[in-house]
Amino acid sequence: MLIKKQDELKELLILKALDARWQLDEKTRNRLFRLESGLEGEADFLAALEKSEWNALFFADLKLKIHFSSVQIDAMAISRKTIHLFEVKNFTGEYYYSNGHLFMKNEVEVKNPLHQVQNIEIAVRQQLKSWGFDYQIIPWVVFVNPEFVLTQSIRTDPIIFPNQIEKKLKELGVHSFVSREDRELAQRFMALHDSKLSFIEIPPYSKAALKKGLTCRSCNQIGMTVKDKTCFCPWCGMRESMYCTLLEASRDFSLLHPGQKLTVAAVSDFCGKKVSKQAIRTALMKEYQLVKNGRASYYV
Repeated sequence: MLIKKQDELKELLILKALDARWQLDEKTRNRLFRLESGLEGEADFLAALEKSEWNALFFADLKLKIHFSSVQIDAMAISRKTIHLFEVKNFTGEYYYSNGHLFMKNEVEVKNPLHQVQNIEIAVRQQLKSWGFDYQIIPWVVFVNPEFVLTQSIRTDPIIFPNQIEKKLKELGVHSFVSREDRELAQRFMALHDSKLSFIEIPPYSKAALKKGLTCRSCNQIGMTVKDKTCFCPWCGMRESMYCTLLEASRDFSLLHPGQKLTVAAVSDFCGKKVSKQAIRTALMKEYQLVKNGRASYYV
C-alpha cells in the first residue's frame, strides 16, 4: 500500500526553467541530468513496489529532520516489524568497488550509496529509539538501470541489481503482513515528513538577463510560436494548447522570481509579449486566485 508518493522536485523544476532561459555551467547541467535520471529511477522502483505482492506500507521521497540532521529517503517499506530502507540509483555504464570506494570505469570516484544508506539507517534507528519502537532495519542499495554493471563488489553487500528487483521484492513479500503497530509507525513518519526541507543547489543568475519567450515542455527550448489558441515548437514539432503553455510559463516565472508577485504584466513580459494579456488573464483566473488591488492586482 502506497502511503506517500514522490514529491514534486522543486530543484529540478527550477533548473529546467533556468536551463531554457540561462546559460548553465557544465557542473549545474550535470546536476540537472542526475536529478532527472534519479527521479526517473525512483519512479520506476516505486512502480515495481506497487506492482509487487509485498504486503507492506510504502513511502517515496521522505524528508525527515532527525536530531538536527536532514535525511532524505528515496523509498521505505514497513512490514512485520521491519523497516526496509532503499537508496535508489539510476546509474548507467561500468563501475567498480575498491577499498570501500565506488569508481566509474574512467577511475572517477562517486559517492558510495552504501555509505549513504548506512547513514540513513543510523538516523532512523535514533528516531525509532526516541519513539520507543523496537524494529529491525534493513538497508538496501537498488540499481534500477539495466545498462549498469558493477564489478568487485562483495556478495554480502546489501545490493539489488536491475535483474534481481522483481525476484527480491517477491521474496520480501512472502508471509508479509501489516500490523497495527506498523500503521502507527507509518503515521509517525508521515507526521515527521517535511516537504519544505531544502536540498536545493541553485546557481546565481540575473533575473533581468533571462531569455524571454514561451518554452516547449517537450524539448525545453524557448521560442514556441502561437497561432489562434495553439502553441507550436519549431524545434521538435510539439504542439499544445496555449492555456497549458501559459500555465507552464506562469509556474516558471514564480520559480525564477521568488518573492515577486504573479501579475498579468509580469507573465506577459516573461513570455516575450507573444500572447495577449487577455489570454494570460484568462489562464491565470482558471488556475490561481485573484487578489484585487486595482492596477496592482496579483494572483496566488
